[in-house]
Amino acid sequence: SVSQAPCEHITSLLHLRLHRKNETRTMVACRFALCIVAVLVLGTARCDVVPKNLAGPPSEFADFGLPSALHNTIVSRSMLLRASTKSGFEEDLRFPGNMTVGSEGWEWTTEFPVDQAGVVVATLVTPLADADIELRCPDGARVFRANYSEKIGIDASSFPAVTAFGEVVAEDEGNWTVTVRGKSVTSGALPEAYILIGLQDSPRNVHVTIGSYMELHAGKNLTILATVDDPARMELAEIAKRPGATLPARFATNAVGSVDMAVTYVTDPSGRTTTVHMHDDGLQGDGFANDELFGGAVELVEPGLYAAETLVSGTTPEGEPFSRTINHLVRAVNPSLDLKTTGTVHDIGVTKGVDGPVRRYELAVNVAYDAKTCESEGRYRGYAQVWGTSKSTGSSVPVAWVGGVANVKQSTDGDATFSFLLDARWLDAAEATFPLELREVFVQTVVGGWNPMSSQDTVKLSAGKGVSLASVRDRHAPTGLPRPGSAAEREMREGVRPSSLLARAAATRGGANGDGAIVLVHGYCSSETPFPKEHFTNSFAFRDFNKDRSHDEFARLIAEQTSHLPAYAIAAHSQGGMASLHLASFYHSGLDMANGDMSRLIQSVGTPYGGCPLAGLLAEVGKIFSVGCGPQEDLTHDGAKLWLATVPPDARARVSFYTAQYATSGPLWDHFCNIAANSVLSWPNDGVTELKFASLEGGNSVGNTKGECHSVNMHFEPECKDPERNAEINAKAPR
Repeated sequence: SVSQAPCEHITSLLHLRLHRKNETRTMVACRFALCIVAVLVLGTARCDVVPKNLAGPPSEFADFGLPSALHNTIVSRSMLLRASTKSGFEEDLRFPGNMTVGSEGWEWTTEFPVDQAGVVVATLVTPLADADIELRCPDGARVFRANYSEKIGIDASSFPAVTAFGEVVAEDEGNWTVTVRGKSVTSGALPEAYILIGLQDSPRNVHVTIGSYMELHAGKNLTILATVDDPARMELAEIAKRPGATLPARFATNAVGSVDMAVTYVTDPSGRTTTVHMHDDGLQGDGFANDELFGGAVELVEPGLYAAETLVSGTTPEGEPFSRTINHLVRAVNPSLDLKTTGTVHDIGVTKGVDGPVRRYELAVNVAYDAKTCESEGRYRGYAQVWGTSKSTGSSVPVAWVGGVANVKQSTDGDATFSFLLDARWLDAAEATFPLELREVFVQTVVGGWNPMSSQDTVKLSAGKGVSLASVRDRHAPTGLPRPGSAAEREMREGVRPSSLLARAAATRGGANGDGAIVLVHGYCSSETPFPKEHFTNSFAFRDFNKDRSHDEFARLIAEQTSHLPAYAIAAHSQGGMASLHLASFYHSGLDMANGDMSRLIQSVGTPYGGCPLAGLLAEVGKIFSVGCGPQEDLTHDGAKLWLATVPPDARARVSFYTAQYATSGPLWDHFCNIAANSVLSWPNDGVTELKFASLEGGNSVGNTKGECHSVNMHFEPECKDPERNAEINAKAPR
């Protein structure tokens, strides 16, 4: 089959083949001609991307499971103001301002609270090129005007911004004034702009999360929780559900002053905005009354992306006002699949494995399935623990975990199942036999934030096709697990590799280390390949510029565009690292055929494995721009947490990740990559990726570099242009 960019792939293939010592130019020309014929006949037809049948030992059970939303808060020490006379809804309590428009231009003014001495940063983000911003301290004696221009965002989803800095001394705490002015009023439309206020030295942070990931279904109520300074208070939402629960003593003190108002504005996929007033009364899923945890709920009336902005205002113990806002993205999905508590084991026969015949069993879970409301063409990602019966004692014993991406199967009579595959060698290793059952089963969507679709504590499996419990009880002899890292162990963990992949590797490479390619993968909404090709040998540049892709879409595109390569490693930037790990985890590809140090199979730079808070902010700010790629909820903290829920530990171990940040030498005011983003991100960061969320648990940290930033047009050099790091990536990549 031919990938999406066949001509470029053929050129790269020709380039690789010309570097082969064991192929003549005539052979290369023949292969090239055949590829040209394939392009002419097949056009840009996509190749099939084959999912892996994942499995692992019971010792890894603890590495999986649906995470708790309560332990995944987003944090803010900033405020987002909107300069407009159009609120879009009736109850807009967010910093109401005064807009005046005249023949000479327009002006918008409002006040905002500053609760701590230090530095206040005000960034104006607007498509109006002639707009300007100024800050004025409470007594009006000092005025600070814009003196720094840049862009805020992620690559092509970046927006022009100008920033003013204000120095706050103790007597300046209180309500400051921000004024935005401009001359452009296009076609009679009123101007719109966003002002991001960063309180760089304030100790007060607002933490926001949702009540449960299982609430993210159309038709359900979504709980939103907020607190100041102490994210551990989110635990109160769970503690309060226990019979006879009382407020734990460690949460009984008030250390932040008082919260006077907490409200969330939720905009649904149709553009309607609902005001959710949040309360600390113990009745909103918010734990106990008066525990400083505020809650409210909104109905998810339809599937799609919801944008939520939470505003929390109050008074510090010193009597100064404070306010914070947080922008949050969540996606509601149709509840198109529901796991039942029953299923069937089918013997699907023997297939050829690396060490001989391999028997496999299909573990088919019965589901209620609505194809009309499914948003992923019947594809889901699932996980389950397999438990069997001990041959020696007859007791229940753990066998393996199973998982992967699969399609729902529907029979002609309307029954539907979601299936896992089990390699019989797992039964051998556990000295177990039938009957089997599944435990801790869950299924997620593969598009739109990895929402949990359905879960069951236990699924009982009955004997199905080819399975007679009496006849198979002694079929499997204890063999133990293959040697770690062997081809047989990989086969047990990932399933039998597709014959087409094996044939391509056998026909086109000798198997010696160093004869494969390195694929350069860009990130979210990138407008170019960030790595210089001249820094790498036998490189191939993945191209999907200016696009918003989920990790699953992104990974499948990498597989399609590299389908002509027999073996390769990956150098990835930003979201490209997450997509590459997703490919290595869930789909067969040339990545699996590389030889060498497998801890370097994927080498990423600046990848936000734990998510990026800019995703929510950019979704809001992007409303007034006609450029950008749109929001990507896989990049939010929630999306990242849910995605990592079933990424296998052995796949994580094949990732080496590099991080970068601004320099910390020199004057303090020089410690940034992007001034505007610094108001939203935790420190240190590279202007997009926060250092604390750039780490991949189970992966290999290979260095943090100071004095580099995420991309071009930031305060320091872009991290992907570092020639020394790129030389190391190129030299250590398995080929």
